[in-house]
Amino acid sequence: MKRSDIWIAIEEKKVFQIWEIVEELMKEWGFFGRAFVKERVKSAVRYWLSCGLLKKVNDEPLIFALKDYADRWQDFATAKVCLVCGKKFFPKRGSQELYCSRKCYAKRKYEKNKEKLKKGARSYYRSLDKVAVRKGLPWTEEEDEFLLQNRGKLTYREIAQKLGRTVEAVAYRAKKLLREASRAN
Repeated sequence: MKRSDIWIAIEEKKVFQIWEIVEELMKEWGFFGRAFVKERVKSAVRYWLSCGLLKKVNDEPLIFALKDYADRWQDFATAKVCLVCGKKFFPKRGSQELYCSRKCYAKRKYEKNKEKLKKGARSYYRSLDKVAVRKGLPWTEEEDEFLLQNRGKLTYREIAQKLGRTVEAVAYRAKKLLREASRAN
């Protein structure tokens, strides 16, 4: 791999980060290994910086530009949009970076876990639906009494198992019975 190969990749980009040039060169020169290609690119960039052909236009993340494009580098730089807050940012590590900050990453992770928990709870409660032998049948007075007596002692899932009902049916019936009892008083 010659410096001319690196320069061609840089000229195509005009404004770049080291990892972008490395990714481009890995397509053709990947058999050398990523560490070797990265070191060659860094060495070439240092040389062209000292010659004045390139300019460093941003510190965090480190962004370089051809001398002619240094004034309007933001028009050419590869910016991404944060999936959480919608803010434009320049990724530091390449395509895997989808969020502008650790805070946005943590917020998205929390939302995903919350969704998983909701799905898990739904499937947990619906797992009894298949074995509910009295599903759809009218409620008897004995079932109503059992439900009212054990409502605070057992979970709706345990009551549903003992009565052969679904968890949703037990919750709905408990709510209905309590409503009727409050109206009667």
